[in-house]
Amino acid sequence: MTGPLPDTIWDYWADRYEKLWAQHFSLTPSRELVHERLAEVAPEGARVLDAGCGVGQFLGESAERHPGWELVGFDPSRGMIDRARRDYPGPGIDYHA
Repeated sequence: MTGPLPDTIWDYWADRYEKLWAQHFSLTPSRELVHERLAEVAPEGARVLDAGCGVGQFLGESAERHPGWELVGFDPSRGMIDRARRDYPGPGIDYHA
């Protein structure tokens, strides 16, 4: 690895996260189940917090499916939040490290 060391292991993984095999086989299907359940219980205009939002995939998908939701993402990794802001921005999404 070259350059400064990441603050957390997740900072290191931020640019590699979506390439992990677990994305296809575990995380994508899991996100779909959460989307289905939230659609059942969260009214339009709901405020949804994604704690440990990583690179923001779930919130990006949620913004497309539920434009009336107020979405907040938190992750302790600044690298993940930087990726989320870059790759999954959107109206109604607010990211915090």
